[in-house]
Amino acid sequence: MELTEKRRAVFLEELSAHGIVSRAARRASPHATSGAVQTFRDARASDPDFAAAWDAALEDARAAVEYELHRRAVEGWEEPIYCESKVRRCSRHATPYEGSCAASRGEWRPRQELNLRPIA
Repeated sequence: MELTEKRRAVFLEELSAHGIVSRAARRASPHATSGAVQTFRDARASDPDFAAAWDAALEDARAAVEYELHRRAVEGWEEPIYCESKVRRCSRHATPYEGSCAASRGEWRPRQELNLRPIA
């Protein structure tokens, strides 16, 4: 299957959203049965402009992940907790260890602090 400009654009857009190469390749090549990732890797190896765009897309994805880690650490998020027929809101905040530096090194571990309060 030919690697068209449209497929390249879809791949780069998807890659910048999450940074997962195989998922981006599948999105850009929905009818391919196999080999989609290798097609994009070959294009990266032979086209310096595409390689630079690939790197930029990965940097965008990395920045989005770092932002979300920071947001969860600072703002936290709420989840409902059901216990003994009562519903409580659970405020969770990521611990400082879950910061962007740890995530970029692949050392992130899901640890949270819990603050339970009754739902009014």
